[in-house]
Amino acid sequence: MKKIVFLIFLVTPFFGYSQTDSTEKKEYLYPAENTAEETMPYYPGGEEARMAFILKNLEYPETALKEKKQGKVNIKFIVRTDSSLGKVHTVKSFDDACGAEAVRVVKMMKWIPGTQGGKPVNVWVVMPIVFKL
Repeated sequence: MKKIVFLIFLVTPFFGYSQTDSTEKKEYLYPAENTAEETMPYYPGGEEARMAFILKNLEYPETALKEKKQGKVNIKFIVRTDSSLGKVHTVKSFDDACGAEAVRVVKMMKWIPGTQGGKPVNVWVVMPIVFKL
């Protein structure tokens, strides 16, 4: 019983205390007055063209075929201002061979860069690729 009471007293000081005043003026990172147009990068032709490109160029790795592995690979990359891709790597993959194949195919792609204030900017993108038999 003494251990439980001690634990309660030990944890209690960390909860319920706030030193902020609710009347403070909050400042936001992006003020409402900022109306600069922003666009995300996209594959030319849209989602259907992107999926068609992946289906056309993706080869299921033999090891994954033999073991009947299926799953999703998340690829992260930068769409640069010149439409090329950089720092292409897997974030999460169910199989190393499938992850390497997804990276190979994504490196072949050219995207329309994102813009901020009407100017092209580098943008990070995370894209899932599903391997299904």
